[in-house]
Amino acid sequence: SNCWKFDSTTGITATDSGSGGNNGTTNGMATGGTSTVSGWQGCGKLASCLSFDGTNDYLNILGKDSGNITDGNFSLDFLYKPESIADEAKDTIIDKKNIAADLQVTFIANPTGAGNGGKIQFYMDNVAGAGGITEFRTTSVLLTAGSWSHIALVYDDALACGSGKVTIYHNNASAGLTQVSCAGGNSPSITDQGLIIGKLANAA
Repeated sequence: SNCWKFDSTTGITATDSGSGGNNGTTNGMATGGTSTVSGWQGCGKLASCLSFDGTNDYLNILGKDSGNITDGNFSLDFLYKPESIADEAKDTIIDKKNIAADLQVTFIANPTGAGNGGKIQFYMDNVAGAGGITEFRTTSVLLTAGSWSHIALVYDDALACGSGKVTIYHNNASAGLTQVSCAGGNSPSITDQGLIIGKLANAA
């Protein structure tokens, strides 16, 4: 398992305190508390945190086995505080992608579509090329600008699309979901590229 607490206060390394041992490297971020909107900040939910400026900040966990997603069940959880809420903002929180094979698992806040500001979206492409997309979006607005949220996702390979295959929790309560599409099948095997926090793997 991997766990990034974001509890450093300076430098470019986000230490993995889990068993995976995959440290992350900040990119585009201010270091040493030189900015109030970018890099390490002392105002996290529990202690310090990483602040992403929404322009060019992201965390790259380079180990190709970092946060591996293979055929089977998996879970993700994180603390998240948006500075603003807007339709169509499409703020990428977590992305794990095999660009060459077009396999992807992504968590997005403020997804595409009118009225989706403040919602959370889970997107998974488990078929090389096209046609294997599984996409669920929270039915209600969950996020509030300036407030912390604990978001968790559980993906159960054995269950059918409409029977709990994807569950998203918000502050420990199960969130209602809208199924945009569901290809079914196993989660994709993505073991050859790192994990990105703060942007899409193939975005500038």
